[in-house]
Amino acid sequence: IKRTFADNKLYVIKTARKEKGKIYKINAPLNRIFNEYESIMTFRELLHNPRYIADPICFDPDSYTIVFESAPKQASLLSDKLLKNKLDISLIKSITDALVEMHNATLQKKDLLEKFENTDGLSTISRHFLEL
Repeated sequence: IKRTFADNKLYVIKTARKEKGKIYKINAPLNRIFNEYESIMTFRELLHNPRYIADPICFDPDSYTIVFESAPKQASLLSDKLLKNKLDISLIKSITDALVEMHNATLQKKDLLEKFENTDGLSTISRHFLEL
């Protein structure tokens, strides 16, 4: 994942690589980028107001790359707030509401279960951590 600046805007370029992780070397299938793109686009289509789902600018399946507009430089990370114990109740509620909306939009949709049943990328990563 790289951040770049062009045309007075920040972008995030995400390219799949077979080996992932800085601390732990994890091998994962390159096709997980296709699954990520497909799941993003599916959620964006199903939700009425997908303001919290990234909106890809472009996707290049040949180079396993997705480009997104970046959050502003001054944006804070949820993980930082969590680690510093600075999550306020309104943020927790908005995250919970978003997860409920995503769950309800996809609940019992058999076509989605079939489309996303391949979890090889996640299984590979899970197996790696179980071996540690």
